Amino acid sequence: MLRDPEPSEVRKLIDAARGRAKMLTLATELPGGIDSVRLLAEHGVIAAVGHTDATYEQTVEAIDAGATVATHLFNAMPRSAIAPPARSPPCWRTSGDRRAHQRRHAPAPGRPGAGVPSCGPERVAFVTDAMDAAGFGDGRYLLGPLEVEVSDGVARLVEGGSIAGSTLTLDRAFKRA
Repeated sequence: MLRDPEPSEVRKLIDAARGRAKMLTLATELPGGIDSVRLLAEHGVIAAVGHTDATYEQTVEAIDAGATVATHLFNAMPRSAIAPPARSPPCWRTSGDRRAHQRRHAPAPGRPGAGVPSCGPERVAFVTDAMDAAGFGDGRYLLGPLEVEVSDGVARLVEGGSIAGSTLTLDRAFKRA
């Protein structure tokens, strides 16, 4: 159900929102991504880099085009996102750029506060992406039409194994941080 950020479709979303659109997260390295960032910025909608495998250079280009937030950091990103490699992902690019703020998934066990020291707590907002399983135990749940298996508190799609939201509550997120 994911789509390339085609500017004509992004424009339809902006128009349909009638001034109520506040932020849109997109993978800016995909076809139409940078043009969509410019379009969003021109209409006062926050362009957020996320759901992405962008390189350092692609993230710089997105920020230069008007992206001001990086979101969903560390969620479904390659392990290289943990430490800045030569192809540094958005979390490391935005951490040193005062034009961008980070909205990231709450810290995972063993990774408390990852990303916070490099950019400072005033530029980080925690989100849980909590699904219906939040606050409940392990088991099978639905996330829309998708079947999710929760094991040791981690929600993953049954088909493919990708992270599927979270079972974390915000109070626990703050305790971890």
